[in-house]
Formats: sequence, structure tokens, C-alpha cells
Amino acid sequence: MQAEVIERLTKRVAEPEAKVGLPKKTPDNSSTPPSKGQKPSAPAVDKTAKARKSHSGAHRPLHQNPTTTRDMLSCACRHCGADISGAAQRVCEPYDHIEIPPTSPDVTRIN
Repeated sequence: MQAEVIERLTKRVAEPEAKVGLPKKTPDNSSTPPSKGQKPSAPAVDKTAKARKSHSGAHRPLHQNPTTTRDMLSCACRHCGADISGAAQRVCEPYDHIEIPPTSPDVTRIN
């Protein structure tokens, strides 16, 4: 009985060992679909060439001479909602609100 088990296990080990020297399966030498084949490696890309140019922020710089200036104070804390109308406040995020005036066409009739 022990000899039969050893013989059976020896045959099981011999099957994978026989495949060790064979070439890998590719779409050219087997029924493997082309999509499963080895793709050629892509050429190396220089990462510095792809990098975007840095800029000084994601907003337009503030205008040097604004037409009007308004100080907008908060009435309530945006986190807890507490009344802060009497507390000292500082500017957190100044920005320019640009209003584009309406335009009308300049029509010239020529006779």
C-alpha cells in the first residue's frame, strides 16, 4: 500500500517537472487569446516634461485701486453659530467682486 502511494505521488510530481523546460504560452504558440499576451513596455516618459508650470495661486490678484471698498463683518460663527457681531474680527479672505457693466451697441447708419 505504501509503495502504491509513493508511486502515485511520484507521478504527480513528474507532470509539473516535465513542463519546466517548455516555453511560456503566448498567443503565437497556443490558444491563448491575444489580449492575454505580453504587451511591449511603454517608453519611459520624463515626468518633468509632464509637470504643469506652477503659478502663484488659483485666483486673480487683487486690484490695486478698487472703485469701492466694503468691510463685511460676520454676524455668527460659521462653525458653532454663536453671535460674534460685537467681537473684534480680522480679514480672512479678501477678494474683488468685479461687476461688468452692461454694454450697448454703437450703431451708425450710413445713407
